Amino acid sequence: MYVVSPNIGGPIALYPSSVSGTAAPTAAVTGTYLNLPGYVTADSAGTFYVSDQETVYAYAKGTTSPARTITSTSLTGEVRGMTTDASHNLYVAGGVFAGGVTTYGVAVFAPNAGTNATPLETFTSTSLAFPYGVAVDAAGNIYVASDNQSGGYNAVLEFAKGAIGVATPTRMISGAATGLGQGELAGIALDPSANIYCTVLADAYNPTDHIVEFAASTASGNQPFTRELTGAATGLHGPTTLAIYGGNLFVGNASTMGPSQLFDVTVYPTSANGNQAPLRSIFPDDSGLNLEGSEIAVGP
Repeated sequence: MYVVSPNIGGPIALYPSSVSGTAAPTAAVTGTYLNLPGYVTADSAGTFYVSDQETVYAYAKGTTSPARTITSTSLTGEVRGMTTDASHNLYVAGGVFAGGVTTYGVAVFAPNAGTNATPLETFTSTSLAFPYGVAVDAAGNIYVASDNQSGGYNAVLEFAKGAIGVATPTRMISGAATGLGQGELAGIALDPSANIYCTVLADAYNPTDHIVEFAASTASGNQPFTRELTGAATGLHGPTTLAIYGGNLFVGNASTMGPSQLFDVTVYPTSANGNQAPLRSIFPDDSGLNLEGSEIAVGP
């Protein structure tokens, strides 16, 4: 498990995915080259990627120095989410140059991309407001969590594999019944069956923090979620990031001003529903790490 600390110099703390309770990292990535690390993802080979504003660093499994630095003129603003596919292509959501304009969208980079890389594809959409996470299924379809930020409902947008330029989503989930709300839609993940999971922070329409799940192939439009994880027993408090690994759902919960609400990670089965307690909770040793608002990834 990888935990990003959004500080100059990091660190990005590494933990075994099986850890439970209070834990100190087994290793940490640090360095003055890290200005404002934000998002993290890992591929099936154990390579993990850390975004730093418009730059992405790639690290080989078990190492703490970057093996590659990924830069591109197509990345024009802060990265707002990353994921990889089975072929180890890297998907980067955030500020991009797509369709002849600088806007928000997704850029896809080949394995082993480096400096001045040309993306395999770059796309945006008139339906995409502000990306807050990206996911890809086994068929190569791309899902973007779109935080509206202008009073409308948040959305999950699906784009076909190979989307380029100004693309039209093949599917959009949005509306009052979906549970995606009008507050902060903070993350997205897919399970192996391509069921969709989103973290949603409390707002006027959703009075509690919660995680909603949508069926893989049938959810569309203003359709209600199939399951919702919410309630005091869940341990959720400001869930800002999530990952699925080994049949479990890992949720990063932001710290608050209270001393009892430091950053932690709660772990659930992907079948979790209602006011269900976590299987375990992880309390990273955050002495000097400033883990508030951190992002997580889980991989081999």
